[in-house]
Amino acid sequence: MSEIELYLLEYDRNKDESLRIAAQTATRLESKDLKLVNLIEHLGEYLTNEDESLRAKTMFFLADVLSAIPAKTLSRQQRGLLCDFVLSRIAGDPESIEPSVHSLIGLESMGKWEDERAVEIFKTLLESTNPLKQFKLQKQRYSVLQLIDILMARYRNALRGAQSSDPDMIEKLVFYFDGEKDPRNLMIVFSVLLVPMTEWDIAAHAQDFFEAVFNYFPITFKPPPDDPYGITAQQLKDRLRSCIAATSFFAPYAFPALLDKLDSTSPNTKRDALQTISTCASGYSTRTISLYAVNLWDALKFEVLNVQEEDLAEQALEATSNVAAKLSGSQELHDYLKTVAKECNEHLEDAPTKQSQASGRIMQAIAKASPEASNFLMRAILPQIVSLFNAAGSLSKRRALLAVILQLLRSNVAVFGEWRTSDPEFLQRTINSNNALRDFSEQIQELLLDAVVYSPKEEVSYRILSVNSLTELVKLRSLLQDQQISKTLHALTTAILKEPSYENDDLRLAAEAGLLEVAHQKPQLVVNEAFPVFLAELPEDVRSEESSSLRILAAFAKLGSEEKIFETVVMRLRNRLTSAFQLPASGLYILALLNALLYTLIRGAYKELAIDVQNSYYNSMVIWLLEQVQKREDVLRSLAERAAIFNAIGRICRIIVLNQDDRVQQEIAGTIYNLQNQTEQDELSRHDSLLISTHLLAALKTDVPLPFAPSNLLQRLVSVMKSDSTIAEITTASLSQMTLIVNKHIPESELKPVLDEAGLTKTNAENFSDATVLDIRIEFSISKALLLRNSRLTPSKISHLLQRLPDPTHGPTIARGFSTLLAPDEFLTAENHCHISKLHQQKLFSLTVPAIATASRTTAASTSARQNYLLALAGLLHYLPYPILVPELPALVPLLLQSLDALDTPLKASAVKTLTEVLAHDPEALAEHANALASRLLRASREGVGSGVGPGARNEAEVRSAALACLAMVPRALRRETLVPMRTRVVRELTAALDDGKRGVRREAVRCRVAWIGLDDGDED
Repeated sequence: MSEIELYLLEYDRNKDESLRIAAQTATRLESKDLKLVNLIEHLGEYLTNEDESLRAKTMFFLADVLSAIPAKTLSRQQRGLLCDFVLSRIAGDPESIEPSVHSLIGLESMGKWEDERAVEIFKTLLESTNPLKQFKLQKQRYSVLQLIDILMARYRNALRGAQSSDPDMIEKLVFYFDGEKDPRNLMIVFSVLLVPMTEWDIAAHAQDFFEAVFNYFPITFKPPPDDPYGITAQQLKDRLRSCIAATSFFAPYAFPALLDKLDSTSPNTKRDALQTISTCASGYSTRTISLYAVNLWDALKFEVLNVQEEDLAEQALEATSNVAAKLSGSQELHDYLKTVAKECNEHLEDAPTKQSQASGRIMQAIAKASPEASNFLMRAILPQIVSLFNAAGSLSKRRALLAVILQLLRSNVAVFGEWRTSDPEFLQRTINSNNALRDFSEQIQELLLDAVVYSPKEEVSYRILSVNSLTELVKLRSLLQDQQISKTLHALTTAILKEPSYENDDLRLAAEAGLLEVAHQKPQLVVNEAFPVFLAELPEDVRSEESSSLRILAAFAKLGSEEKIFETVVMRLRNRLTSAFQLPASGLYILALLNALLYTLIRGAYKELAIDVQNSYYNSMVIWLLEQVQKREDVLRSLAERAAIFNAIGRICRIIVLNQDDRVQQEIAGTIYNLQNQTEQDELSRHDSLLISTHLLAALKTDVPLPFAPSNLLQRLVSVMKSDSTIAEITTASLSQMTLIVNKHIPESELKPVLDEAGLTKTNAENFSDATVLDIRIEFSISKALLLRNSRLTPSKISHLLQRLPDPTHGPTIARGFSTLLAPDEFLTAENHCHISKLHQQKLFSLTVPAIATASRTTAASTSARQNYLLALAGLLHYLPYPILVPELPALVPLLLQSLDALDTPLKASAVKTLTEVLAHDPEALAEHANALASRLLRASREGVGSGVGPGARNEAEVRSAALACLAMVPRALRRETLVPMRTRVVRELTAALDDGKRGVRREAVRCRVAWIGLDDGDED
């Protein structure tokens, strides 16, 4: 059999085999075993067959052969002959259109056509396949569109020249795609039509082109689930919008039609119309937009002044701004803005109203369009606002006018930039535009300063508006002189330092934010003007937590977030600390200064400093602080805040040491050794040294060797904890040091010998009865360090702990200890150079949860043992991400339901949290437990004693609220037919929660009741 016969035989049976046969023919053509003319002759009898399907398959054979032939196999002449042949098939055999087009695409891929050939193919398609909808199959139309898209993309100059000499070509093209509905095809149609719309002379056919695309407006396409083509409605909308906005010739048809769509009751239609108007405003010519500007304004303002949906108002504002931007630089802008300003001024006279508020939004949007628009509105609006403000008889009217001033100032900043704006392109655009606000700046500043200083102190929101406006005024580039900015600085610092507290200190916080913004813009001015005032207000000592000095100190520390004054803030705080140590000041004040310094280092610009500057902080801060501790030891030890002070000092040292070079880190390791081995110190001094050394140890890199044997230090830490077991800070610090040493400073191969030598395998021993709570805490600390570094010892450690859960004496303590394994830790972090395995959560889950689930179900487990298993499970689930739990859900759900009956509040809270996640992600896992779930959640929602919860049981408000929120999810998550039988009981039992003493619980109860009552709607339907 010949190759064509084999192809036709396999075409419908095995597509891959038919492609192989075509590729084999292509190989013969490439090797010259088969001549092209002979191939065409062999196809002749099939191409003239009366069977349309046979002719189409034959052309598919030719198309597949051409797609498999290497690019340089056929000569230019041969490709030309094939083009002629295929074009004759298109004209004479429309049923073979798909393979014929694929053949042409294959030929084009072998080498670019001459312009004349491209035009010939394009015209042949327009003449022989017009209209395209005559082909019923989508894939046939799609193949034709692919070829037209290639022609438009690669031969656009040739086609543009052809249409200028052949007017009929445009007319045929504009109606060619009528009736196309398939989204895959429309994506290409819109792209194809965009070329003549933007590049051809279509003035005589503008209405036809417009109607060809606007017939699809608005796009209502919704892709089917699991759409393999990935075409979205938004993609279609974007391409259609580009077509409508392609040329100003469309304006007489587009704007009336789009404005008509704004009367639609469908929000989606209005949204699409507004977005398209906005695009057209940017795309059409200035002359065109000027003709329709007033009509557009009349329609768009309605969407803002009478806002129905916020996003529609935002789209309308964007459109008005785009109109102004397009008209900028022309006289038409003034005509447009006169109309806008006139109406906005009229609304401002009636302030405060919704229309006056909307007018402020409109002016802000338009003023951001360009410097010309901003200047016009400043001159047209600000005098009116100032006049109305001065004549206003009520504070509410002034507040509304201040809000408009703030909006105008923000738009002005967006147009003319800030003091710190450095973008050269932006500065070049605005350098020649004189800011009209300069004519009113002094007047506006005085108005705002009066509002801040002289308004009633209790009018906090009004004064906050003024503070925010002053901040924006100061930000404006090259607007205010330094002496004018100083006035604002004085007002801001006064508000921070002197203001009484109203409404949670909102005014003070606004003033602090304003001062920080000024520091970003004018750092040196803040140092010169504000710093002396702040420091003058800080006393030598503070004895009361209610002192305003602590508030001032906190505000001063926030200024350190500005890079250019960071080091000045640190230096001033260091000087204050020196004085406080020497005085000596109270522990409260020393702690406040240390916390301020700590805040500055964490939130400030320390990490942005150059490495050499960071290194200098080791001597100027770390060494200095450690020296101060040694010099003032007698003073510090008597302070009630001693532990907090030394922890603060440790945190400061840790931040600075973290990124120091190896030499400094090695020196720090020696410092830790000295702190640990000062035998002449008394007990309190050793405790203080332990707190600081813990933070220093956390800062060390893993490759920095310790100057002492890890086993010796571990033994010493155990000894310290046992001798001072009642001091919580010492125990916590010692445990932290143990975790750091085990996690960072012992090689994997030496872990077991070191731990054995230090005697830290207590809970692994047979004699477990004499273990203490401290022994268990030590075991969990070591287990956590091993887990995070993914040590080989982890499984055995966790297994021994699990085996001890049924123990009647230590079981509850061990159960609660499991929550510490994944709890956040200040020291065990990647930032502190610790080994943190990315899969440690998954590993702990696999080691514990299946084992706990199995053990808790055994008949041998006592009630107390089951309670311990549930406690351990709750501690683990509290920190495990939900996706990790999914494989064990069938086993976990019964345990979670049992946990709801427990008396332990953390256990119950953890169970409710996990059940809520299950309902949100995998509700089918709870379907068979619906009745038990509802009953237990109802019991958890009642306060306790006397409510049927159980003797001595009491559900905390947090648990009650969470249980009700979880119960409210049940009607949405589970099948209705499952819940209807229990609906009446649930609604009735929710009455108790509706009368709960806590407002939050009552609120959740109302939501829950509404959700369950909503099941009635199904019955009515």
